Amino acid sequence: MKVMSGLRFIQKIALLAIFTAAFVLPFLNLPAASAAQTGLSAQTGDYFQNLQNQQNALRTQIKEKEETLKKLQEQEKNLNNQIKTAQKKETTLKNQINQFDQRIQKLAVDIEITETKISQHQLRIRELNLEIKRSEEIIQRNKKNLAELVRTIQSYDHANLLEILLRNKNFSDFLSQTERVQQLQRETQKRLEEIKLAKLKLGGEKTETESEKAELERLTQELDGQKAAAENQKTEKENLFKITKNQEKNYQK
Repeated sequence: MKVMSGLRFIQKIALLAIFTAAFVLPFLNLPAASAAQTGLSAQTGDYFQNLQNQQNALRTQIKEKEETLKKLQEQEKNLNNQIKTAQKKETTLKNQINQFDQRIQKLAVDIEITETKISQHQLRIRELNLEIKRSEEIIQRNKKNLAELVRTIQSYDHANLLEILLRNKNFSDFLSQTERVQQLQRETQKRLEEIKLAKLKLGGEKTETESEKAELERLTQELDGQKAAAENQKTEKENLFKITKNQEKNYQK
């Protein structure tokens, strides 16, 4: 796109300024830059505010999960210490049963930790999807705005010297029109930069989303393993009862 084509118009203005300081016919003003050119409309603002509200709600839930996770990890740490202490004690039926109970409790906490992490990642994926939606919307709106800006600049550029002469009634209008072109060019450059940054951000968000999904899959598999291990511990405990039912006298109590 010829985003800098308005420079030629500025050169025309400069040439005319040398020969005249006033013009006779009413100035046919170009409409002031529209909301689409100069910033977000009220409707657009509401759209992005709604996205922000949803993201804030998700972030609050993620923070709550983080607090829950810290408490569960502290429980896990305490149970690990109890298991290590029990393993050092004399081997008795009572101690063996106690160790099974502790391992089962720890696995229950491990399962809860994993479920909490899964929930966290699910919430984060939802948040990232909103970020992606925001970035895509910014890109589309800026592209639309950019096209409008370029058309406006080109409308200036296509004007011949006589048209420019007839559109102005005095020198201040003349300079005002020059400044408007420069403003439009600055806005065009700004939109280009916003599109570039939004695309970079979008790429990062999509990459992070894929990473979150991969971690979610890993945690789901880990959860299945933990549940299987918990069932195995319960089975071993039941088997111990069966084996020792008639042999309790062989264990010290």
